[in-house]
Amino acid sequence: MASAAPVKQWGLSPPLSTAHPTPLENERTAELVEELKRENNYELEHATKQRMIALSLLQKVTIEFVKEVSRKQRYPESQISQFGGKIFPYGSYRLGVFGPGSDIDTLAVAPKHVRREDFFEHYPTILRRIAGPDAIQSLTAVPDAFVPIIKLVLSNIEIDLIFVSVQALTTIPKNLNLDDNKLLDGLDQQSIKSITGPRVTDQILGLVPEHKTFRTALRAIKLWAQRRAIYANIVGYPGGVAWAMLVAKVCQLYPHAVGATIINKFFHVYKAWNWPTPVMLKEIETGKEKTWNPMLYNGDKKNLMPIITPAYPSMCSTYNMTNSGKKIILKELDRGAKISDAIFNGTAKWSELFGKHTFFTKDFRYYISVIASAHTPDGAKGFSGMVESKVRLLVQELEKISDQISLARPFTKGFRRLHKVTSDADVAEVRKGSMKYQIEETRAVENKSPELVNDGGKTVDGLDTGPSEANYFTYTYYIGIDLTSAAQKNLNISGPISYFKELCKTWALYKADTHFIDVQAVKAWDLPNDIFDKGETKPVRPMKKVAKPKTASPPQPASEVEEPATNGHEPKRQKRDHSSSAPTAAATGEPPPGRQIVDVVLDPSLGKRLHNHQKEGVQFMYECVSGLRDSNRQGCILADDMGLGKTVQTIALLWTLIKQNPLYKQPPVVKKALIVCPVSVIHNWKREFRKWLPHTNVGVLVVEDPKSTRLKMFDGRVYNIMIIGYERLRTVADELANFHDIDIVVCDEGHRLKTEKSKSAKAIQSLNTARRIILSGTPIQNDLTEFYCMVNFVNEGCLGSAKAFVRDFENPIMRSRQPHATADVIEKGEAAAEELARTTSSFILRRTADILSNILPKKTEFVLFCKPTAEQAKLYQSIVSSPMFTSAVGLSNTDGALQLITILKKLCNSPALLKTKSTTDAGVSKSLTALNEALNPGLSRLYRNDLSAKIRLLDILLQEIRQTTDEKVVLISSYTSTLNLLANLLNNTGLRYLQLDGSTSSGKRQALVDQFNQSPPSTAFALLLSAKAGGVGINLVGASRVVLFDVDWNPATEDQAIARVHRQGQKRPTFIYRFIVKGTIEERIWQRQIVKRGLAESILENGDLGDASVSKKSKGAAFSLEELKDLFRYDGAPGLRTHDLIGCRCDCGMTPDAGSRSQRDQSLELPELGDKVPASPLSTDENTSVAPGKDPASMKKRELDGEELMKYSHIDTSRVLTYADGTAELERVQVSIDDSCLTHLLLQDEDEVASSVAFVFKRVWGT
Repeated sequence: MASAAPVKQWGLSPPLSTAHPTPLENERTAELVEELKRENNYELEHATKQRMIALSLLQKVTIEFVKEVSRKQRYPESQISQFGGKIFPYGSYRLGVFGPGSDIDTLAVAPKHVRREDFFEHYPTILRRIAGPDAIQSLTAVPDAFVPIIKLVLSNIEIDLIFVSVQALTTIPKNLNLDDNKLLDGLDQQSIKSITGPRVTDQILGLVPEHKTFRTALRAIKLWAQRRAIYANIVGYPGGVAWAMLVAKVCQLYPHAVGATIINKFFHVYKAWNWPTPVMLKEIETGKEKTWNPMLYNGDKKNLMPIITPAYPSMCSTYNMTNSGKKIILKELDRGAKISDAIFNGTAKWSELFGKHTFFTKDFRYYISVIASAHTPDGAKGFSGMVESKVRLLVQELEKISDQISLARPFTKGFRRLHKVTSDADVAEVRKGSMKYQIEETRAVENKSPELVNDGGKTVDGLDTGPSEANYFTYTYYIGIDLTSAAQKNLNISGPISYFKELCKTWALYKADTHFIDVQAVKAWDLPNDIFDKGETKPVRPMKKVAKPKTASPPQPASEVEEPATNGHEPKRQKRDHSSSAPTAAATGEPPPGRQIVDVVLDPSLGKRLHNHQKEGVQFMYECVSGLRDSNRQGCILADDMGLGKTVQTIALLWTLIKQNPLYKQPPVVKKALIVCPVSVIHNWKREFRKWLPHTNVGVLVVEDPKSTRLKMFDGRVYNIMIIGYERLRTVADELANFHDIDIVVCDEGHRLKTEKSKSAKAIQSLNTARRIILSGTPIQNDLTEFYCMVNFVNEGCLGSAKAFVRDFENPIMRSRQPHATADVIEKGEAAAEELARTTSSFILRRTADILSNILPKKTEFVLFCKPTAEQAKLYQSIVSSPMFTSAVGLSNTDGALQLITILKKLCNSPALLKTKSTTDAGVSKSLTALNEALNPGLSRLYRNDLSAKIRLLDILLQEIRQTTDEKVVLISSYTSTLNLLANLLNNTGLRYLQLDGSTSSGKRQALVDQFNQSPPSTAFALLLSAKAGGVGINLVGASRVVLFDVDWNPATEDQAIARVHRQGQKRPTFIYRFIVKGTIEERIWQRQIVKRGLAESILENGDLGDASVSKKSKGAAFSLEELKDLFRYDGAPGLRTHDLIGCRCDCGMTPDAGSRSQRDQSLELPELGDKVPASPLSTDENTSVAPGKDPASMKKRELDGEELMKYSHIDTSRVLTYADGTAELERVQVSIDDSCLTHLLLQDEDEVASSVAFVFKRVWGT
C-alpha cells in the first residue's frame, strides 16, 4: 500500500487541518469580500496606479540622490553610475492590504558611503526638483525620532520614508534582497530598526501558504480591530504588524482554508491560546544582535501576549501590552468567535462583526481624561505626541492599585480641540477640560507609532495648523476605568496620576511656561458631546434612588482630580521673621539690676542680601554663644551642607557681636574674634569679609608670614578679627593665650578637631575662650568618636567623659548596626541615638542642600557601575588570589591590607597604575614591587591605560559633552597619579584643561580657579582636581558637570569637592558622574559611604537609626577576617551586589526617580471620586533576592540596610538593552535618565568599547 504524501509544514508545528474549503465556506468568504467592499476597504484601480507612479518617482529620486552625494565626495563618474540605490515599500502596501487613504511605508537603501545626514540634508531638495513644485503637498523631516523619518504627501499619497546606509555593500544591486542577515553588519540600532520593517514584511509573505487568503483575512481582522478600538501600538494594543503575524499563524495552521474560515479559526485559536506562550511563524535565528529570549532577558519574560517577528533580530511586537489590554483583547476575541460562529450558522452578518466599539456609550461609568495643552499648535502637537506615548505607562500604574481598579482601558485616539481665550482664567478652565471657548470642530487624531515621538517635538498627525483664530490648543486622551466595590466608596488614584504628570514633565523639551498636563476624572454622562458620532447615544445621569429609612446613601464619585495643597506632606512650621529690622535674638531671663535690655538687630545692609535660612543660622549661633539657649553652654556647631553659606552667616554673626550688646550702653559683646581655618581658604575668608562688609571699618588681620605679621597688631581696635591657619596657630598659641583675650573662636572645617589629642584642639583650648563655634558640612565623617570630640570641644562635658560616651552612646549604637543584631540590641541602639540627638540638638544646626532647591539649579548624581575590561578583570582576579593577598587576609595584616586596598583601587582606575613607578608612596611602591614579583610576568603587558574600563567610558562621555554642549567639567581623583593619566587622555583627545592638586601653591590656587571659571570650554574644558586639595575654599561654578573618577572611604571628601561646583552662583543644572567598577572593592567602599551618610543624618537630624550597619573602622583598620575576605572578593556575576542589597524586583529594568516615588506613595485626595485613602507603607518582602533572617530584628535590619540606597532610582542597562524593539520602554529609560550625554554613553556597543555601564543609580536634588 502506497504511503500518503507528506503534509507540508509552514510553521513550527504541523497544520491543525489540511481540509479544503466547503461550498459554505466559499459562500461566506464571498459575502465577506462584499462586506469589505461596502466598507470601502479596497482601493480603486486608478488610485493604485497612482501609488505605483509615486513609488517609481521615489526610486528615481533615490538613484539621483546617491549620485549627487557621491559627486560631493568626489567619486569618479564611472564609479558613481554603479553605486545604485533602491526603495523597498513595506507594511500594508507590501502585504497587499492597503485601502483608500492608506499611507505607504517605504525604505530607501543606499551604499555605505552615503550617510543618514546626507539623506536629511539632500533628499528633500532632490525630491522637490524632480517631482516638481506642485507634486509635494507637504514634507516634514524628523531626523531625531527613534526611527529617523521623512513624512511627505506626494501626489496626495501619504508616504513615510526612512533610510538605511548598508555598511556591508559598496553598491546596491537592482535585485537586492534584504533577507540576508549579513546586511545588518555594521549598522547602528536606528538603522537596524529601519531595515527590519521590510525584512519582517517579506518574511511574513514568505511564510503563508496562500497570499490571497491571507490578505482577505488580514483586511477583515484589521477592520475589526480598528472598529473595536484595539488597534494602536502606541497605547498598548497590537499594531498592524502584530495583527498580520497573528493572521499568518492561523494561515499556517489551516493552509488550505479560505478567508472566512481563517477569520473564524482566528478567534477560536487565540481566545484559547495559552498566553504567554509566544506566537511565532518560524524558529528564532540567533547572532550578534540581541533577539527575543525570555530565558535570558527578564524584560522578555514579562511579555503578556508575545507575538514575535520572524526576521532576525526577532523581537516582541507586543512588548507594551498591559494587563488591561490583554483582558480587553481576550474579551473581543470571545465576541468575535461567537459572531463568526453565528455567521456560519446563518444567524448573523459580517457587518455585525465590524460593529463599532461602545467605549464611550456604555462600556464604562468612569473615565480619566489626560489633557495636554499649549499656547501654540506646534507646542501642543509635540508635547501631546509625547504624552500619548506615556498613556500606556499611566495604565500600568493604575493597574498596580488592583484593590481599587479592576480595568484601565485607554482609547486608541486622542481628540484635538482649538480654543480662543482672553484671560488667564479662561486658560485655567481650558487646561482642565472646559470647552466653553472652543472655536473649531474637534478632530480625532492618532500617532501611528511611538517611533515618531521625538525630542524635536515634530510628531505628525496630518492636521492643518494654518491660520486660525485659535490661541490655545489641547489634545485629550481618555482611559475608561472599572472600579472595585471597595473603590466605589473610597478611591485614591493620586499616586499614579502624580507619577504620570511628573514623568511627562521630564520631557527633554518640556517648558513649564509652555506645556501643561492635567488629569481629570469624568463621569460617563459628563463626557463632551463632540466625541460621540452621529447616531450614538450619550449616557445619561442615572436617577437618584430614594433612600430607604435608616439606610445611608451611597457616596457620589468625583468629577475632578485635584492636587492637595500640602502635596502629601505635613504643613511646614511657620518660622520667625528675620528681615533686616527683626531682632536677631530676644533676651531671656531677668537683666542685671539697673540694666535695660535692647534688641540686637542684623545690619540691614547684610539682612537684605541673606536668604531666610542664613538669617535663621545667624540667630541660632547668636542665641548659642550668648547663652540664651542654655546659660551653661556658649558653643555650637553649624553643620550646614556645603554651599549653604556658612561663611557669610559667620561674618554676619561676628559683625553683630563686634558692634552690639543686648545690654543698653554696654560695649559690644566681642572685641576680638579668632577664625582658624585651613591655610588654603585664608584668603577666601578675607575676600568674603570685603564682599559682605565693604561699607564698614572692620579690621581683618591675616596671619601667614610671622615676619610680616605681628600678633600685637591684633589689639581689638584696628583689627577685631584674626584669620590664621591651623598649623600656624599651634606655633603662636602660647603668645595668644598669654597676651590676648580672645572673645570668640570660629573653627572652619572644624571636623579637623576629630581627636581629643589633636594639637590644634589643644592650642585653641589653651586660649580659655568659652564661645566656640565649629563650622563643618561633615561633622560625622567616619565614626562617633570624632563627633564626640567636636561636641566636647564646643561645650565641654555635655556628653560626659570619653569613656562614658563610648559606654552610653557609641557602643550601643554601633552594636545595633551590626548585621546580626538582635531586636533588644537594636532597641537599645535606637534609644541611645535618640538620646544623643536630643542632647546635642540645642546647639547643633544642620540644614541640607535641599533647602536651596528653589534657589540652586537641580543636581543629579549618577552612579555608573562599570563592567571591567576583560584584561582588568583578569588582573584583579590574579591579584586577589596571589600569595601576597592571601597572606594579608589570612593574618589580618592591617598595614598590608591598607596597601593592598590602595593597589586594588588604583587597578580599578587603570591597569597602568600597577607599574611601580606610578606612585610616590613608598609603602605602596614596595607592595607593588613585591606583588609584581609574585604575579605571572606575562601580566605586566596588561599594565596599559587603554585597558581601563573607566578611561574608555570617560573618553566617550567627555567627547559627547564637549561636542553637544558648551559646559565644562571638573574631574576629581584622590590620586595625583590618576590625575596625570587623565591629563594624558585629555591631551591625546585635544581637550584643553587645567590642573589643581596638592602641588599647587596656595598663592596660585585662586588665580587658577579664576582662569578656569572665566575661560570658555575651547581653552579650559576641564579642571583636574585633587579631592583633598579641592575640598574646601574654592568656587568652581564655571563648571556644571563633575566626574568622581574614584571612590573615597570618606564621603565627606567627595561631597566637599562637589559643593565647589553646586553652590550659590551656579546657573546650570549640575550633573555628577560617579565611576565605580562593579564587583570590586570600589563597590564595597561606596556601600560603606552610603552607610556613613546615614550615620551622620541619623544623629544630626533625629536620632533614627534608619540605615545599614556601619563599623567605625574606616580605612581597612582592624577589619575582621571575614570583612577582609569580602572586601577583596571579586564578583563577576552579571547582576549587581548593591542592587541585591535593596531586594529590588523591578520588573522593567528601572525604577522611577526617588522624588517621583515619594510623590507616588503620597495619599492625595480626589474630592469627587471618594474619600482619601492612606498610602500603604513600604514593606520588605521575604521573597527578595537577599534572604532575610526569620526574626523581627533581622527583618528590621534589612529595612535599614536598604533605606539609604532606596533614595536612588536605578536602571539595569542589561535589561534596557532588551528594549531594542521596545521604543516606548526605551524612551521611558531615556526620559528617566534625563541626560543626553549619559544616554549616548549607555547606547554604545559593548563589544566596541570593551566595557559598558551595567547599572546606573540616580539621585536628584532640587527641581
